[in-house]
Amino acid sequence: MSKVLRYGLIGAGVFGGIHMNTLSLMDYCEVKAICDKHIESAQELAAKYDVPDVYSDYNEMLKRDDIDAVAVVISDKAHKDATIAALKAGKHVLCEKSITLNSDELDEAISLAEENRVVLAEAMTIFHMPIYKALLEKVNSGDLGELRLIQMNFGSYKEYNMNNRFFNRNLAGGAMLDIGVYALSFVRMFMSSCPNDVLSQVKYAETGVDEQASILLKNKEEEMATVILSLHAKQPKRGTISFDKGYVEIFEYPRGMEAKITYTADGHCETISAGQTKDALLYEVEDMEKAIEGDTALMHLDYTNDVMKISRMLDLRNGSLILGKRDYKKSKMPINIRIGNRLSSAYFKVITGKSCRDTQTGLRGIPAFLYDTVMKTKGSRFDFEMNFLTKCADMRVPFYFVNIIADCSNCSSNFRLIKDTYLIYRTPLRFATASIGCTIIDLVLFTIFAYILPSHMFFNIMLATLMARVVSGGINFLINRKVIFGNTDNGAKQALRFFILFFCIMCASSLIVSALWFLPIPVTLTKAIVDLLLWTVNYKMQRIWVFKDSNRLKRTPKSKRK
Repeated sequence: MSKVLRYGLIGAGVFGGIHMNTLSLMDYCEVKAICDKHIESAQELAAKYDVPDVYSDYNEMLKRDDIDAVAVVISDKAHKDATIAALKAGKHVLCEKSITLNSDELDEAISLAEENRVVLAEAMTIFHMPIYKALLEKVNSGDLGELRLIQMNFGSYKEYNMNNRFFNRNLAGGAMLDIGVYALSFVRMFMSSCPNDVLSQVKYAETGVDEQASILLKNKEEEMATVILSLHAKQPKRGTISFDKGYVEIFEYPRGMEAKITYTADGHCETISAGQTKDALLYEVEDMEKAIEGDTALMHLDYTNDVMKISRMLDLRNGSLILGKRDYKKSKMPINIRIGNRLSSAYFKVITGKSCRDTQTGLRGIPAFLYDTVMKTKGSRFDFEMNFLTKCADMRVPFYFVNIIADCSNCSSNFRLIKDTYLIYRTPLRFATASIGCTIIDLVLFTIFAYILPSHMFFNIMLATLMARVVSGGINFLINRKVIFGNTDNGAKQALRFFILFFCIMCASSLIVSALWFLPIPVTLTKAIVDLLLWTVNYKMQRIWVFKDSNRLKRTPKSKRK
């Protein structure tokens, strides 16, 4: 390379250390800074390799002009944000697999890379191991004839620890994202075009990630592939590529260095060897350097993009709830429906923390494990839709949105403004009514207790307040338990949670109002605003914590749980 390529390393964990070791061996690479949210890890790695600067925030590191490229070596879930930030800063990016969680995220990253004229690449060993370059030369020579079938296996044995990243949805767990990308990258590398016909069977872990999967793929040339993945059953990492005139076998294919070719005509075998397993990352960095100099095809971003498209067609890892998303402008929806949908979306966001632009869509693709949830959800019209979506959000079911154009020829007849509005917001309205009623009870009881308690008692006002709050809080608890949320699973546990929350809300109100006394508005108005916000918090916490359904957060039906 004509000049030294200056790197910033994002991630100082185990794989960050492996990347750092490789970069330190390259004469044309210089690591200028290391970033990790755990600054101690960054400092330790920097000291080991004599890297001058460390950061806990990669946004600060990316401001440096003396960094040309970054290696992103953090958890899969965090890849997208770090990659986008680096591309916006005009840095070349080499990101560990899986480069993003889905094709939408990758499309965004590709657009930014093109806009900023920088290289974006996935650190996928299969695209860079010398053995595959040698095999492709053999395939392209025509000695093996036309491709017919590819068979891929990859099985790991991970203990059933649902908090482990391999089974943790929030950490991008599941067979597809962890090991499946290797198999699909292999398939795409040898297929003439991206598969457009995909079938699959999936066994889900109790967290909802794909524990085991079998996949069938076919492209327009009718080349076919089978992929078998598992996180709890060890398999050989074996790839078999079948052609008209022979077949190729390669073991330990993510970092393979030897392939055996058996010719159909006479059964004779040929062995091809190239590269070293231990140098897998070195080959990636070498190709990255050549790509930055101009040969971008070496990084095979087109294959990476195709793999993400296949993953999207499969959608193995989550069994997403598919929801239609109407374009209000193109659909020319009546104003009352627009307003109603906007309000219900805002309400849904507040109580669940999850975005759903179109809560009343007519399009829903429901995975099989949610059928039991569907049958147990109360309601029959728009209230059913809201209740079902809320349960899915509580179960942490991913939402996958599909743009649709709605036929609004009969929109005006569907939504009953008053009745359906009440049904949708019935629970918070009842909660608000109960809260107001118990507030009135609290005031009445306070007045009574303050009157009947001996006036000479020093703490009579405090005691009257406490007694009134306890009684009114108890009444509020019973109403919320039996009428509002309708959950009587464990009264003692619910009562304990209720009064803990009750006490915390009361203390929070006092502390916040006291802290805001300096504002140039009446203290009564301040308290009203604070209490309104805390009321929202109170409602949400009672729904998801105090009176949560013990069965609601189960991700899979009992029959499928171990």
